[in-house]
Amino acid sequence: LQLRSKVRPVGAMVNSFGAPVARCIALLLSAALGTAAGDEGTINGHVIQKGGCVSCLPNPPPMHDFDKVSGTFYVIRHGEKIPTGDHLNATGLARAEHLADLFDGGPNSLYTPPKAVFANFFDQEYNSIELATPLAQKLGLMINSSYHRPKWGYDNFNVTTAMWKALAKTGGPVMVVWESWNMVAVVRDLGCNNTWLNNWDGWSWGHNPQNQADKYDRFFVLTMRDGKCAELRMEWEGFENYKTWPGYVPPVDYSDVLCRALLVACLLLLVAVVLMQITRRCSPAEVPRKGRKEQQETPATAAISEPLLGA
Repeated sequence: LQLRSKVRPVGAMVNSFGAPVARCIALLLSAALGTAAGDEGTINGHVIQKGGCVSCLPNPPPMHDFDKVSGTFYVIRHGEKIPTGDHLNATGLARAEHLADLFDGGPNSLYTPPKAVFANFFDQEYNSIELATPLAQKLGLMINSSYHRPKWGYDNFNVTTAMWKALAKTGGPVMVVWESWNMVAVVRDLGCNNTWLNNWDGWSWGHNPQNQADKYDRFFVLTMRDGKCAELRMEWEGFENYKTWPGYVPPVDYSDVLCRALLVACLLLLVAVVLMQITRRCSPAEVPRKGRKEQQETPATAAISEPLLGA
């Protein structure tokens, strides 16, 4: 009770001002005191609050069971979805195909193919599974949807533990397709944290105006070394989703049109030259006029000269 009384003034300050800094202070104090500010805080270092600055919290405790494991994690958000939110729309399904090309190890692939794929499946939310399906089919992998985002808070420890086990077993990479509110929490529970994650915490990922252009395209790549985070970075899928929108008309590439026109002109010129050569070879050869006159005069001269020789 005494601990709660110490934290509540900070919670009151959060309610009155709503400042992110005040919320972070509340979470830090609650984590340090081993209790919760209202319904926010941590248990054994894992996030359980309903809202707030996840990346402001201290790093989670090291996972000693995996202190000799190294590899790569991909943390990806599901694609564009229908208004009810339980399935991908046409753009999201097209993104799923793009994602498969990006990670399948083929000619258009930019990343090492994952050896294990996890996907959120909470309350009939098929978004994450649908995004991962084309890639999993190409790689011949089963999607592990046994774990899902929490109903309340940001405790994703169950799925991150399973991901570590998969990394230890397969050598990785390991991919997880999740939902926006818990993306940063998953990254943090895997062992990576950074202050720049504040811009992507919880609500910010899908609703912050500065993130609107990238809210489906950005994803995390975590490089782990000996059970610890060696590098954390954000990447782009590079999917041009606007090309799937109704009424989209591709712009005319005039340079391409010009190249095609020049190619056609060269081909026509080549055909004309070949036809001229064929025509010349097939037509009968004409004898020059001077030569024909000489041929006509030669026999007469020979006839006159013969009697003279005989005489």
